[in-house]
Amino acid sequence: MRKTDTEMQLINKFYDLVIWTSNHVAKFPRPHKFTLGDRMQSRLYEVLETLIAAKYRRERLPLLQDANLQLEMLRFQFRIAKDLRCLSVESYGYAARTMNEIGRLLGGWIKTAGARGPALVSRRRSVHAQPAAARLAHRQPDQPVLRQRVLESLRSFRERGVTRPCLYPLRR
Repeated sequence: MRKTDTEMQLINKFYDLVIWTSNHVAKFPRPHKFTLGDRMQSRLYEVLETLIAAKYRRERLPLLQDANLQLEMLRFQFRIAKDLRCLSVESYGYAARTMNEIGRLLGGWIKTAGARGPALVSRRRSVHAQPAAARLAHRQPDQPVLRQRVLESLRSFRERGVTRPCLYPLRR
């Protein structure tokens, strides 16, 4: 299945969940219809808008991560609705299965967006964890003479036993 098909499948499934939830919120008891029901519906609309925006943006990873967080909050709101007996157990089961399927699709989309875009900060290696030669080798590829001098300096430091040389002059 193509990437755009998966994205549209996710948006369509979420759209169906919005319609299904709107019909069920209309049947909530009055004390919960205007508190829990309104919150659920507004969050559903927010997530749907976020997913549609992510489909048409280049930097979609933050939007998808936000949608994932909102989806987790929705799961708890559906659970609260079940515990307050606003939703039957069968209705909650349908909503939970649908949300799990949406979560799997969204997780796959996040993975593909993360693979194309910049790496996640938590998984990214620190710049200082790389050896100095590797940092400098990619720093100025258009200046081969300077790169050659830096690599020669690193070799001379290694020969003298210096493990972490400071190659940048201190500014005063």
